[in-house]
Amino acid sequence: ITTILIDNCMGVLDTNLVWFCDNDKLYKLTGGLNGVWQTLNNGLNYAYQTAFVNSNTGFTTDAIRLTKTTNGGNTWTEIATGLGSGTYSLIGVPGSNMLVATSINSMRISYNLGNSWEPVVSYLLSDSVGISYCDAADTSSIWVAVNKGRLFKYNFAYIGISQLGTEIPVHFNVHQNFPNPFNPSTKIRFELPTAGEVYFTVYDLLGRSIYRINEFKVPGTYEVNFEGSALASGVYYYRINSDAFSETRKMIFLK
Repeated sequence: ITTILIDNCMGVLDTNLVWFCDNDKLYKLTGGLNGVWQTLNNGLNYAYQTAFVNSNTGFTTDAIRLTKTTNGGNTWTEIATGLGSGTYSLIGVPGSNMLVATSINSMRISYNLGNSWEPVVSYLLSDSVGISYCDAADTSSIWVAVNKGRLFKYNFAYIGISQLGTEIPVHFNVHQNFPNPFNPSTKIRFELPTAGEVYFTVYDLLGRSIYRINEFKVPGTYEVNFEGSALASGVYYYRINSDAFSETRKMIFLK
């Protein structure tokens, strides 16, 4: 690279993918650290932060909008997002469909690769929190750099939908969570007779969605692990739905 650069961000997926952004250009190194840098500029609009989750799928933000590539950065398209503004950092969480974005005083998490975003629970501190950059090694924790020399480890226990069996059920069925009441975590088993996008949503007593995840699943028996240590004690409702199937049950969280 021989031009003058404005280095907005740099990232590394592995030794076969290194990148950095210069406003409307993406520079990508593949084929090992001694390879040749590629310059890509197709649809980028001020690439402030960029994150690749694999060699083909990547995301970039101009601090407000979010764009996505599925071909290694050759082309980019804007996707629907509730990302907000003032994005400082954008990362993909290894081993999941999660993206995390930080701004001056908030964090947002996407459980479905940027299609929708949710704010995390506010930090309960006596002074102001100035959030900077973040990083994650897995789904169990996120490290966040904060003002006044502080480093936060954000523990939220990733809500996962794990498969327990491959036998095709006759009916769609959602079981009562166990244990119930629970503190801090509980498990919810359900049977899915047909393949489809599965949505797991938790609501408070006012009907507000406070947690949501969706994953595509084939027929089988599944279990959701829900961790609620960030919640206040009380009654909550969880709903699992997929295509024409939907069922809601009540659960109680007691600290």
